[in-house]
Amino acid sequence: KYDEKNLIEKFKELGNSKHTLIFLDYALDLPTRRRLAKEIKLEKSLTKVFAVVDRVAVMFLLKNCAAQLGTKRVTDTLMSLIMPFARCQPYIWSPRIPLPPEMFIGRENEIQDVMNHGGVNIVCGGRQLGKSALLKMACRKVDGNNNERAIFIDIDDKNYREAALLTSHELSDKNFFAEPFETDDWEELARAIRNRLSSDAPTKIPYFLLMLDEADKLINSCAENNYAPIVALAKIQQEDYDGSRFKFVIAGLRNIIRFEHEKTFSNNSILPTLKPLTIKPFNVEEARKLLEVPLKYLGLYFPDNKKDSLILTILETANYFPSLIQLYCEKLVRAGICGLRRRHADLSNQ
Repeated sequence: KYDEKNLIEKFKELGNSKHTLIFLDYALDLPTRRRLAKEIKLEKSLTKVFAVVDRVAVMFLLKNCAAQLGTKRVTDTLMSLIMPFARCQPYIWSPRIPLPPEMFIGRENEIQDVMNHGGVNIVCGGRQLGKSALLKMACRKVDGNNNERAIFIDIDDKNYREAALLTSHELSDKNFFAEPFETDDWEELARAIRNRLSSDAPTKIPYFLLMLDEADKLINSCAENNYAPIVALAKIQQEDYDGSRFKFVIAGLRNIIRFEHEKTFSNNSILPTLKPLTIKPFNVEEARKLLEVPLKYLGLYFPDNKKDSLILTILETANYFPSLIQLYCEKLVRAGICGLRRRHADLSNQ
C-alpha cells in the first residue's frame, strides 16, 4: 500500500540521519497527496526532509523538461514540485548561519566584480546590506573551480599584525601552502603567497582570491605605516606568476570609507588603482525577487487585489535591506507553519 500512513512509517524506518529523496513507483492521487502533506507536517519525529518523487512528478518533468535534460531547469522544476513547505525555512537572516546558495538573490553585477581579477578590491557599506554574504558567495563560486582557490577570512577586531597572523593560519589550515606557515608580517606573507603561486607543488593554482571581511581595525592600524600591508597585497595583484594570478578584497564599514578618501590623495602610485564598490540597499526588482520567489516555491502567494501594495509596504518597512527582508520572511514563514498546525488541530478537535 502507498497511502500516507504507510509512507510515513517507511520514512521512520529510514531514520533521520540524512535528508532523503524518495522515488516512488506509484502514482499518488490528489487526496493521498494532500493527506501526506498534512500528516508529514504534523509528524514531529521526522526532523529531516523526505521528498517524494512519484510517477506523476516524473511524467511532469519528462513532458515539460525533456528537451532541456541536464540543465538547471530540471532541478528547479523538481524542487518546485516536491519542496515540503512545513519542513523548509529558506530564509536566513543571521550572519552566523551560512546562506544557502539558492537564497543568494540579486547582486549579480556585484558578485562578478568581486570574483573577477579586474574587478573591485574595496567593498564598503552599512550593516545588514549583505557584504559578508556577497564575499562568501564569491568564495563558494571560485574555490575548487579548476584548482582555483578562494579563501574568506573574518578579521574583525584585528590590527594589521594580528590580521597577518590570522591570515597565515587560515591559509595553512585550508591547505593553500604546501607546508604550515606562520607570520605576523605582511611582507613575509606576501612573499609566501608569491612563491606558492609560482609553484606547481602540490598543484598549480591558476587564480587565488583572498577576501578579508570586517577589516575596519586593519585599515585603521595600516594608516600608521602608510598602508604598507595593502601595498604589499596590491603589488602581488599586479604580477603574473607563470600563469597564476592573485586578487584581494577587503570589506568593512567606516574605516574603509576613510581609506578610500585617503588613498585618493596619496602619493603612492598603487593605492589609487584599487577599485571600490559601495554596497547599497536592493533596488525594487531585486527586493521583490527575494520576497516573492522563495515564498512562491513554498506555495505562498499574495492576493492579486492587494499584491503590489502589500509587497511595497513590506519592502519599505525593511528599507530594501536584504537581511531585513530575510528576517521578515523568516517570521512570515514561521507564522504560516504555526497557523496551519493550529488550524489542523482545531479541525481535529471539532
